[in-house]
Amino acid sequence: MDWNSLFDPTTMPDCTGETDEPAARCHQEFTHQIKLVPVASETVNLNGIPWSVHFEDKKYNAQGKTDVAGKTGRTRTPQPKKFFALAGKLSEGYRRRGGSFGTLKEVDERKILLVTAPKYPEKEVSYCSGYDFITVVAARTAPRDWRWQGGFGLTAEGKGNQYRFINCGLRQLREFPLPSKGDYSVQRIMVVFQQGYTEYDIRKINEYTKVQKARIVYVKNKNELVDFLKRRKDKKRLIKNMVFFCHGIINTASFHYAGDNVEAGEFKVDDITDVYESIFDYDAEVTTYACRAGISLDGSDLTGRDAGQKDGPAQKMADTWDVKVNAFEMRSSYVGIYGTVEEIKLANDYGEIIKDYKNELSKYEELMARGDKNAKSPHKPEDYDKNLRRYLAIKEREANEDNNGGPIDPNGSWSFPTTGNTPTGLKKRPAVIHAIGMEIMIKSKKKVYFNIYINSRGFDLWGGLYVSTEISDVCPCYSR
Repeated sequence: MDWNSLFDPTTMPDCTGETDEPAARCHQEFTHQIKLVPVASETVNLNGIPWSVHFEDKKYNAQGKTDVAGKTGRTRTPQPKKFFALAGKLSEGYRRRGGSFGTLKEVDERKILLVTAPKYPEKEVSYCSGYDFITVVAARTAPRDWRWQGGFGLTAEGKGNQYRFINCGLRQLREFPLPSKGDYSVQRIMVVFQQGYTEYDIRKINEYTKVQKARIVYVKNKNELVDFLKRRKDKKRLIKNMVFFCHGIINTASFHYAGDNVEAGEFKVDDITDVYESIFDYDAEVTTYACRAGISLDGSDLTGRDAGQKDGPAQKMADTWDVKVNAFEMRSSYVGIYGTVEEIKLANDYGEIIKDYKNELSKYEELMARGDKNAKSPHKPEDYDKNLRRYLAIKEREANEDNNGGPIDPNGSWSFPTTGNTPTGLKKRPAVIHAIGMEIMIKSKKKVYFNIYINSRGFDLWGGLYVSTEISDVCPCYSR
């Protein structure tokens, strides 16, 4: 049946009208419904996905969320009517923009064109093959140490700073939802800029990534990163969460900062448009820990000035990818990601507590084996599992550094970066940024240390008063 015959009343029972004209009166119901289906897996969760239907006569428009079977509500009209339907990201973006696609691209290919018809038709539409949770980690480079304690650039950063990004990436994998078992409907993925990591490092990174049940992808430059992201579309994958750990200079996420082929690792504002908006799911979230990703204006003191938030990388990502973005307006600080002085001391001294608890547990198990019904289970020390993990992690990361590698923690960093203190005059907490025209919310985050700003001949330096540990240093992220 061709398209026009769908509107010919002479082809339909219980309808009256003229041939080749839309049915004027029908004594039956015309409907349609969509069922979202996975591309290559039967376990993809398709419940709660936004959908909407749009008619020339807006009184028939409707919207909602899919049920547990991935089905939309059934659309009903008194006559056969053309309409287009939207599902997922496009539906949600259209709704949030008040009935407009705005600057969204790839629109026509995602529209679902239908006609209401008798006999309760149902259209199956492929949605995705699964969901990806991705962290992107910068190369291991050795910028000069510009702290006043470090000799104003006379020495390179310590190993702790050089390996802070990979450790944060490993920690982020633990924070992502658990991957699915037996298929790829939910994946954890870590993308690593390979430069600077030793062969020993690579073996350990692969080992620890596998423990987190995650995939590992190595790239040599930003083009390979963009190609990897573009392949999400070919593979019908949708990104739920993507987190960046890298250096930041104004309008640039620098993945090779102070290393070789610096430009090859510079993901600039203009590169953001090379990534498809359609690869992100309707509720996708992007977080960048790069310094000053929330602004586009350089300077040491931006008090009372427009710092160019609307033109910064974070806003550009929010607008181009139609996602929520978490970003710092100020520089980010990695102080404490390997543990505070108190946490490290507790972990280092935890060996005796572990020994005593294991001895008590062994005695208890022996009594139970003998049938002693009065045996009492020993009291488990507070935060025992966490401190045991940290005790073992310190041993392993020290061993890694002693074996032609860096201090890579098997569990990743103990905490995530926080906000630094420069430039002055900006919000001292991450901003949560939405596409232009949508609500902008601010999420508070506690400041954990005091910093000193030093200006020398117009060159931005960032030093700090902080509690020094063996491998915990300040993130420099200088203005260039």
